[in-house]
Amino acid sequence: MLSQANHHSKLGFVAAVSLVLAATPAFGQTFNCFDTGVELGNCSQFIVPFCQSIAEQNTLSGCFNVPGKGFKCDFTIWNEFGTGAIPGTGNGCVIVLDLISENCDLGGQGTFSGGGAFQLTPNEGSCNFNG
Repeated sequence: MLSQANHHSKLGFVAAVSLVLAATPAFGQTFNCFDTGVELGNCSQFIVPFCQSIAEQNTLSGCFNVPGKGFKCDFTIWNEFGTGAIPGTGNGCVIVLDLISENCDLGGQGTFSGGGAFQLTPNEGSCNFNG
């Protein structure tokens, strides 16, 4: 896991600007963990609902509020193949985001060999669904 030395405050906004952990698990997934931000909690319960929402779009973002915990989980997928292709269909999305959730306390970004880049970031506050 990541060192707590990078956490200057428990009350900061997650600013995921640099990466420290890079891995290439089996089946063509890669991921990088963010090394800045605030460790807020686990977002794993929202991975499957987010991945099930993927459609034929260039980019898709999702936000899930963590009830009673005061933070949200932001997810993003970038479709590397443009419209008409669904990146990470099957288990690719879930596999990459599970790897990030299990290994990256501050969130991270990863790819799947079937296409698409995925990001998971826990952030303070709640989701803004106003447009």
